[in-house]
Amino acid sequence: MQSGLVLGYGDHCQSLVEDALGIARKRNHAFTVAWALLVAARFYNETGRFAEALSSGNEAIECCERYGFVARMGTVLLQTGAAYCRLGETERGLADSRRGLELWRKTSSRFHMSYFLSEFADCLLRANHYDEADRALREAEQVVAETDERSHASELLRLRGRLLALSGSISEGTASLWQAVEWARSRSLKLFELRALRDLASIDISPSGEKSAKELRGVVAWFPKALKMPDLQEARLIIGQHLSN
Repeated sequence: MQSGLVLGYGDHCQSLVEDALGIARKRNHAFTVAWALLVAARFYNETGRFAEALSSGNEAIECCERYGFVARMGTVLLQTGAAYCRLGETERGLADSRRGLELWRKTSSRFHMSYFLSEFADCLLRANHYDEADRALREAEQVVAETDERSHASELLRLRGRLLALSGSISEGTASLWQAVEWARSRSLKLFELRALRDLASIDISPSGEKSAKELRGVVAWFPKALKMPDLQEARLIIGQHLSN
């Protein structure tokens, strides 16, 4: 399911999520149930169903607490944290995410940290916590530099570029965002390409920003029209702003 989302096949993932959870519940295997609920929470977050993400996440937390699944608890808290942030309960969401990261560090060290830190940094940028976002990105960038963990390299380039642009370094931010586009495009990571182009087009909605807007329109058109993922909705809004100028 997670690979399907990144590759852009979000419309095909729901049945996988439901099947996985159904199999886990039927087997009544606690760790598998907790894992399936985590995947469900992630799917619901990516598709904008934040209340459902919290419901799945809270059930997973209860399971983790009952059986002592500390590492899994960490990953679930990152999903509930993201959901709370998107629902407007920002400080509660960031608190969940910080706790989740600490639990994961204690149990799993740096494994998957570039992935988890990229999601946390995205929440921080949306909340205008720029200094903490910078620290999270620096930690993730160090993980990438010192290991073979490259799954979210495009996201780190995108988030670094976005932070640079928000801090006033527009040209540097733009360069980093184009690197994110190329990284994602060369690996057919449609969701990550969409996000990078969305952020590029949002930096400049004047005619000079038309190149990124044009490419963004092409990527948006690749996704099914009925798909309502928040990333797509944000991209469509930015395209509309470009068209009105």
